[in-house]
Amino acid sequence: MTVLAAGAAIVDLPVAGMWSIAAIVLDADGLAVAAPPVVTVTSPAGVVTTPSVDVVTTGVYRVDQVVATPGRWTARAVAAGYGVVDFVAQVSGPTTG
Repeated sequence: MTVLAAGAAIVDLPVAGMWSIAAIVLDADGLAVAAPPVVTVTSPAGVVTTPSVDVVTTGVYRVDQVVATPGRWTARAVAAGYGVVDFVAQVSGPTTG
């Protein structure tokens, strides 16, 4: 039983970029599970949201989150009874020269 990142678990993004958070949920035999995880996203200011999770296919789930402010964003996907996977997005804003 496990929850895996489907793609990069750590990304660099620009402000207003789209962060695709994708997870794979597998049972003890390595088979895809129809158990969408609960995903929580935490902004650099500490604001926690629970966006809706899209089903890509059985066992593969995705959340698309716009990252509106610079800083370190984190996300956690928890599938009850199957596990947890964490994600990080470092978001950079424009700078003046």
